[in-house]
Amino acid sequence: MNVCCQYDNVELNKYIGFAQQIFNIESETVIREKIKKIVLVQSKAITKSVEAGNNFVSVSGEVSVKLLYINENDKFESGYIYDNFKQEIELDGVTSESFVEGRTFVKQENVTAEIVEDEKGNKVVVKTPITVQACAYAKESVSVIKDLYSTQNELNVTVSSFETTAVSPVENIEGKIEGSLTLSEDNPRVDKIIMFTGDDAVITNNYISDDELFIEGIARTNVVYLNDEENTLHSVQLDIPFTISNRTQLQEGGMLLVDAIVSDVDVSVRKGRELLYDAKIKAEINHFVDRTSAIISEVMEGENYPEKDYSMEVIFAKRGLELWQVAKQYKVKEEQILTQNPDVIFPLADDTSLILYYQKTY
Repeated sequence: MNVCCQYDNVELNKYIGFAQQIFNIESETVIREKIKKIVLVQSKAITKSVEAGNNFVSVSGEVSVKLLYINENDKFESGYIYDNFKQEIELDGVTSESFVEGRTFVKQENVTAEIVEDEKGNKVVVKTPITVQACAYAKESVSVIKDLYSTQNELNVTVSSFETTAVSPVENIEGKIEGSLTLSEDNPRVDKIIMFTGDDAVITNNYISDDELFIEGIARTNVVYLNDEENTLHSVQLDIPFTISNRTQLQEGGMLLVDAIVSDVDVSVRKGRELLYDAKIKAEINHFVDRTSAIISEVMEGENYPEKDYSMEVIFAKRGLELWQVAKQYKVKEEQILTQNPDVIFPLADDTSLILYYQKTY
């Protein structure tokens, strides 16, 4: 056969399927004092790990619930409830070798809270509906012709490119956010903080540099406070910029999808005009890398090479060349080079002279 081929394995992710499930997480906390009214319940969820099993995907994560209520002394109080979850979602065709990804969402409008009174005090039971989504892929290795040439005639080769997406396992980063806001002269002084609500984090930028993952954003909360002089309530929004980072094995240049939740938020006042912010943040990172590969899609024969009118040839191959590169350049088979130059090792450590013998036909 006069056509020589070089083969390569291309890794592909074959789509298996998608599944979604909604379930409730029931969180509870005991509060010793009497609760007159629950003002706000805010639930958020974050994914920590996604694992594949036989015909199912297991998604683990954490739920953070902020509870704001009025006690029997008409004072606003707040606290957090934390719960972990692990939910299995049925998905046919998945095996333990499959690659899976998952996301979690909270339907905030369907979050409910109930006060249960007993001899120990008050128990608040919060039901958080969580939507879990999972996608599964099977990793396949396909052998394709990476390169080819003919020892007898020109070949007109058409190459087609295609893209694949590599997805990395979910990563998590935890950090702390601290900052402050000084009120402008247009705002009355703060004599007493009544409550702070709407805790959130907006991601503004993320990137990987020198094997470290950086996440930048703005933490937000609304502070309601009392001014004694005017005996009036006022509110102000705190926007606190933050940066958190962690070592990572993720590659630079891919796309990062980041979800974050803030918890343990605390706001205090100093000298009546400076609001101090302190909170924890947990971020979920999904990483995607697009890869472009090429395959030979069409080959057409061209003109024949001129017949060699000599029986021996000395060629000069440069240092670093592989066997395939030399054989393709001089339009001979790899076996011929190896057989006729048995002491040569590829890739070439130095510039090397090679001898090729040809059988003349008459």
